[in-house]
Amino acid sequence: LSNTYAPNDITAQIAFSRNLENFLLPYADSQIILGGDLNCSLAPINKTGEAPVQKKQKVIDETKGISGRFKLQDIWRGQYPTKKQYTWRNNFLKVLCRLDY
Repeated sequence: LSNTYAPNDITAQIAFSRNLENFLLPYADSQIILGGDLNCSLAPINKTGEAPVQKKQKVIDETKGISGRFKLQDIWRGQYPTKKQYTWRNNFLKVLCRLDY
């Protein structure tokens, strides 16, 4: 069971993802529950306003790579494949994001 909090900067997020993967490697054959604030919307459905999610495509690719290697699933998105719900908002910029998984 792991609770993560990723940095917001793209370069730091990529480094964080690689460190997270190294941390999880010894548990690759175990059941892993990973949650927390990734500070990145992983799909367009998870964001409204400002820059598109593709701005962080490298971070998204790293996160999806980890998810694939360790067979991690977004349980909430599996239950609600089309629902828009957000965990962070900036009312001034009119931005809504789902950053917590």
